[in-house]
Amino acid sequence: DFNKIYASNLRGFRGQIRHLKDTVMEYQESARAYASTRNENLILLKGKIEQNGKTYYVKIREDLNFITFNQKRMDRFLGHLFLGIILTAVVISYLVSIRLSRPLQAVDQFVKDIRKHDFSGNLEISRNNIEEYQNLYQNLNEMKEELKQHIEKLELVNDVLKTENEQKDQMIKLHNDVVANISHDLKTPLAIIAGQVEMLQMMGDRIDREEYMNSIQEEVENMTAQIGNLLDLSSIEHGMEKMTMEELDFSELVREMMKKHEVIFEQKSLKVSMNLEKDCIVMGNKSYLQSAVGNYLTNAFKYTISGKTVKVKLKKEDGKLIFSVYNDGNPIPESSYDKIWRSYQSLLDGTKEDQGMLFNSGLGLYIVNRIIHEHNGRCWEENKEKGVEFYFELPEYQEK
Repeated sequence: DFNKIYASNLRGFRGQIRHLKDTVMEYQESARAYASTRNENLILLKGKIEQNGKTYYVKIREDLNFITFNQKRMDRFLGHLFLGIILTAVVISYLVSIRLSRPLQAVDQFVKDIRKHDFSGNLEISRNNIEEYQNLYQNLNEMKEELKQHIEKLELVNDVLKTENEQKDQMIKLHNDVVANISHDLKTPLAIIAGQVEMLQMMGDRIDREEYMNSIQEEVENMTAQIGNLLDLSSIEHGMEKMTMEELDFSELVREMMKKHEVIFEQKSLKVSMNLEKDCIVMGNKSYLQSAVGNYLTNAFKYTISGKTVKVKLKKEDGKLIFSVYNDGNPIPESSYDKIWRSYQSLLDGTKEDQGMLFNSGLGLYIVNRIIHEHNGRCWEENKEKGVEFYFELPEYQEK
């Protein structure tokens, strides 16, 4: 009557079948499990199972030690699996944190560089970056460029203000030096005039009155020149910002100034030559340019020995007009090249003599330098074999 027999242990299977036949009564009810009476470590399952119209007789015999052993193995396996999962999670978390923190470290270094005014680097945007980081990098790079531009503008403004302050300080010092030097220079002729007038009053006809009168006249002219320079300086310092510019024929302007100075050149019998290129047009202020030319000519007259040479030149060169005045005389010490253009400076020690052994720049060259500078030009000087030549350069005006 046994259709199929299922057993957990195939060893001795045939003998068990015979045993089953002998104990058929044990299989008359539904299969159930119970502990073995012979061995407490065994669990038995006996009975029959009705399934799909068929009857199955079942006997299952399982050792509890084996089950316990497998359970312990499973517990160890699950423990190792859990530990592995935790370690894997830690490693993955560490790697993810590195990837997430690396962009933040780059941002931190980027900000530190900006604090040090180092704008040379940029945050590199790559496809590996998260989209949010890409947007953050882009915004930070744009912010850095804007900040760099603002700082550069502020530094430029700061440099301009610093330069202006330095110029103002130099101007104040110049004014103080001018007042001190002019005051000193005016005391001497005033003292001479006072002494000579007193002599005229005391001596009467017993002295050569004409000689004393000529001496007084010379000192008066010296003071007049000094005061004139002061007035010119004041006019330049306060009026050049509002000066009017016009198109001028500089060749004719120089020619007119030469005619005005012919009389004083004749007083020393100076040999004056003039080489002026025609149609030298400049955009400038006529009054100030006349003053600049006049100062060069007067300077040549003062420091040229009687009977010596003065040469006046004007030429065009590479879009510039170059005007120069040469006079025979002593060279200028190289250490004084810059000083003569800056302020009222004595270039040599000693007393002024008729032969021009003393070269005192006064305010004349400083005034010329300011005028030419305001006309976008420049001034310089060169020592020649027998004298000195002063130059200034102006942009040539060309109609568009």
